[in-house]
Amino acid sequence: MLAEQGHSFLLPMAIGFYFVTNICYFRSFLYKCAKADTLGNSMLILGILCHALDLGLHLAASDQYSLYNRLVMVSFMMIFVSVGYLLIQQKFKLKQLGIFYVLPGFILFAAAITHQLSVGLHMRQVILDSGNPSNAFNLGGLHWIRNMHSVLSVLAISFFNLSFVNSIFYLMMESRLKRRKCGIFGSKDCHRSTR
Repeated sequence: MLAEQGHSFLLPMAIGFYFVTNICYFRSFLYKCAKADTLGNSMLILGILCHALDLGLHLAASDQYSLYNRLVMVSFMMIFVSVGYLLIQQKFKLKQLGIFYVLPGFILFAAAITHQLSVGLHMRQVILDSGNPSNAFNLGGLHWIRNMHSVLSVLAISFFNLSFVNSIFYLMMESRLKRRKCGIFGSKDCHRSTR
């Protein structure tokens, strides 16, 4: 069904990379393994590349109404959150915390794929429904408004997800500093000189 909707073989590859990424991040979180975290980052980058290429091929093969597809919107969100996590990780040197960023997006992405497969929504049906002049939601020549709204709403949801996880980690680190424990999950005491 996904091949009928314009998705290439790259989508199953991206799903596989995301799945391996989540396994690596979970192992990295449980066992504090730096190699698993690095492998997870590499798999995440490969998953983002495959996913972005598949999304580009899908959008190039379809028309403007494919932006309103749930799978496409969740795909954009997954890519934005994953890239955002990689940037945040590089800036703040986060280790072993990728599971909290990537797993929720992967769950939403997998749910969108299963919904897409179970409902069997075909793009030509969406095009027929939106091209119907009796459709009350038809905006005529103002399709750019819906396109802009879709893109901005996906960006807003992605940034909201990133800020939510970052705020939780900020609160955790603030409470650890108040108790004078340096590590996020370790029990090392902080030794600061007071002047």
